[in-house]
Amino acid sequence: MSLPRRRFVTAHRVAHCAALVVLLAFGGCATTRHGRTTLAEMQPFAGASIDSFHFYRLHDWQAVDDQHVVIWTDPWTAYLITTAGPCFELDFAWRLGVSATLDRVSRFEALFPGDHARCPVADIQPLDVKRLNAARKAARAAATGKDS
Repeated sequence: MSLPRRRFVTAHRVAHCAALVVLLAFGGCATTRHGRTTLAEMQPFAGASIDSFHFYRLHDWQAVDDQHVVIWTDPWTAYLITTAGPCFELDFAWRLGVSATLDRVSRFEALFPGDHARCPVADIQPLDVKRLNAARKAARAAATGKDS
């Protein structure tokens, strides 16, 4: 009689472990490696508007709010993209599609967060990634009380 009970306990433990693994996996997917940033924090590092940029692949991306996203084409090159209006799925999307014509993203392209949204690009600004990373490093040092 103890054998069926042991099977139940084992199956119960497996179910709890599986649920925990799924919860941790999906929790990790919702954030990016750069942490959450506000538009006010990004604006000082944004350059003048440009018409387009060269785009082979999406290295990384980060939603800033429902109308702004940062796109990294490589670890040293990033762009602040402003959409034509609020893009409601942007804050919650786990993936982002970017349209490009002849390997260029321009103001005529769109972002595709999630499954159903299409967000036309209204503005493109290059980001000074070197200054951005230096400011983040200084902020972390100040928060921990260490000098770098």
